[in-house]
Amino acid sequence: MIPWLRRFCALLCLLLVLSPAVAYAEPTEEARALWVVRTDMYSKANIDFMFNLAKAMGANVLIVQVTAGGETVVRSELYPRSPHVVQGFDPLAYVIELAHAEGIEVHAWIN
Repeated sequence: MIPWLRRFCALLCLLLVLSPAVAYAEPTEEARALWVVRTDMYSKANIDFMFNLAKAMGANVLIVQVTAGGETVVRSELYPRSPHVVQGFDPLAYVIELAHAEGIEVHAWIN
């Protein structure tokens, strides 16, 4: 057998043996996510209540709905801001500030 072909076959066999172990590695941490609808983001009081509930439930990920129904709770050039959000208040920034202080991930969701 040609020497380079022997090395190639050996490498190919090694990759085939190791690839399932890499492909099916266990995640390092379990995701315990909580879906947060935009109506829970209208004020600091609503967010504080939701956030305390999320912590009590052991959530480590918040999936925050920021846009739906043709309006948004964040600053946007595409959608009008919800009239229910307190003027000058940035709900997403506030959620991120609280969550990161507790080691909780935040993912914004747009409908």
